[in-house]
Amino acid sequence: MTTQSQLDSERPTDVLVIGGGIAGLSCADHLGKLGLSAVVLEKQPAIGGQALNFFCKATDTCRKCNYCLVEERLTGVSENSGVEILTRAKLDQAEPLSGGGFAVTVRQEPLFIDPARCTNCGRCYEICPAAEGGAITRGLPSLVSHPLYTIHREQCLYFRDAQARICQEQCPEQAIDLDRSPLTHQFPVRAIVVATGYTPFNPLDKPRLGYGILPNVITALELERMIRLESELHRPSDRKRPARVAFIQCVGSRDLTLGHLFCSRICCGYALRMGRAIRHRWPETDLTVFYMDLQNFGKEFLPAYEEARETLTLVRGIPGAVGPAPEDRVAVVFQPEGGGAPREEVFDLLVLSVGLMPAPENRQWSERLDLPLTEDGFLRDQAGSGIFTAGTATGPMDIAQSAADGGRAARAVADYLGVRLC
Repeated sequence: MTTQSQLDSERPTDVLVIGGGIAGLSCADHLGKLGLSAVVLEKQPAIGGQALNFFCKATDTCRKCNYCLVEERLTGVSENSGVEILTRAKLDQAEPLSGGGFAVTVRQEPLFIDPARCTNCGRCYEICPAAEGGAITRGLPSLVSHPLYTIHREQCLYFRDAQARICQEQCPEQAIDLDRSPLTHQFPVRAIVVATGYTPFNPLDKPRLGYGILPNVITALELERMIRLESELHRPSDRKRPARVAFIQCVGSRDLTLGHLFCSRICCGYALRMGRAIRHRWPETDLTVFYMDLQNFGKEFLPAYEEARETLTLVRGIPGAVGPAPEDRVAVVFQPEGGGAPREEVFDLLVLSVGLMPAPENRQWSERLDLPLTEDGFLRDQAGSGIFTAGTATGPMDIAQSAADGGRAARAVADYLGVRLC
């Protein structure tokens, strides 16, 4: 059963922002500051998008990784009275109105854990018999992530057996109600912004690199999350700290065999920053970066590159093969720059810098909202339609670029709605 929201008819809304990542939040925050009201839809339990996985790359000085922008945007939008956030929410319909704008219908999955009661004690997560199967998940901590825990209907045992309600019975704050129903929200909006983000390349599509086969081959996003949550660097196989670590760049990007000819643009910058951050925190680590070429990532590029040459081993050449080595190590075969016979190096941990791919839903958004697609599968604005795009939904961007593009989209919306900018 789906319950109708009672607040929608009384809530005037100027703009619907689809996506609660950095671009969507920046757009909504700018709109609110311009005096426009915005509702942000985020399909995940928490706002922040992929950037929530990242850790600060500062060493003895700031490294311009822009992680600080993440918490800044989360805090700013949470304090903006013109912005309403709906998590676990998706757009069902958007029908054009005769006088302009759209009548939208939003479905919001039930929040089984009451934010007003939950204290994030974690008791529900500890006692759930289906936690490993995804019945309850723990999110990434941030200034506005509350509650940290989310119950998922599809995996929760209660929805197969109504007697399985141990989390509700033992919650010390009585914050859990498994009988809550989804909500529908119906309201008019004057414009829509699509900021649905990207999807990381799935390295299972490049089996020669060993991901999913060798236990100590991981993605850069998984490494980010590891350091973010645990402040530790370890191998998945035995949780020992690796002495030798290697990065492979351009995994999924600039790949003719996959039909991905575009550059993800951010991977060079984050690999060098992450490498220097690892060397700063664990200076005994030997770190190698295999690259095709290094893309300029702003005015900090040259100093960052010069420092990387002093602290990291940079090898120009993408490895041709990855295989197992004794003690769960990873053997990497590559062609040395300048020619000669192929070489093999053995590492304790191999990190794949996966590219930013268009979201699989982009084609659906294109069809539903009549938005153009680029040849690479990213979205574009449809001029004069009242529907705008922002952030990595339109192509690869880093955190700062996504935030700036959210601001650009907000200004375009304001101009479309006839709002005078100060």
